[in-house]
Amino acid sequence: MSFKKILGAFIEIPEDEKAPVKKTGTEVKKSTITDIAPETMPPTPQYTSTNTASASEFEGHFNNLIEEENKKNFPGTDFYEFIIAKENMNAIPVEETKYVTTFNVLKSTGLTKQVLLDTAKRYKDIVVNELNAFLNTFQQTYKQQVDDKQALIDQKAKQMQQLSEQINVLNQEMLSIQTEMNQNKIKLSSKKEGFQIAALNKQKSIQDEIDKIEKYVQG
Repeated sequence: MSFKKILGAFIEIPEDEKAPVKKTGTEVKKSTITDIAPETMPPTPQYTSTNTASASEFEGHFNNLIEEENKKNFPGTDFYEFIIAKENMNAIPVEETKYVTTFNVLKSTGLTKQVLLDTAKRYKDIVVNELNAFLNTFQQTYKQQVDDKQALIDQKAKQMQQLSEQINVLNQEMLSIQTEMNQNKIKLSSKKEGFQIAALNKQKSIQDEIDKIEKYVQG
């Protein structure tokens, strides 16, 4: 499983971005010792993290990566076979004796200390290259999935603040207009009432005169 699949393949990374690992020319014949277990790299924790549960999810990825590289690019007995053989020396309790015994057994296949150290460094370089490629993909994915989202949230928050300020301004304008409207309403209602009363009074006064004229004036 590639690091792109680990991230959910959010971003495609060209294959040429992975730095190739050069061979040292130290390949020797593959071991045929029968007491070596099938070629499956045992988990060997090298880093203590507070998030060990998450790290354990990816240990298999690196084990498979090294196993695949061993089959494709590293013929002969090397660091990979040495580690497998050492892990099967469970009957030997002393660490130093376990290392010495494993090395002495594999020497018959052509393994030397220099080959062991050289191939160990090459496997380490493979892990470093994989990590760098992963971090490059992760950085782009993190920007898209986190940083860009945060920037969008900040933008929306700024828009909300601007809208909030506009709403406050509109509320103040509405209150001012409401006050002015109420005052105008009172004034206009008063004028209307006064005008109507005056008109009725005048109308009554004229009618009274009409009534008196009809009563008193003979024509």
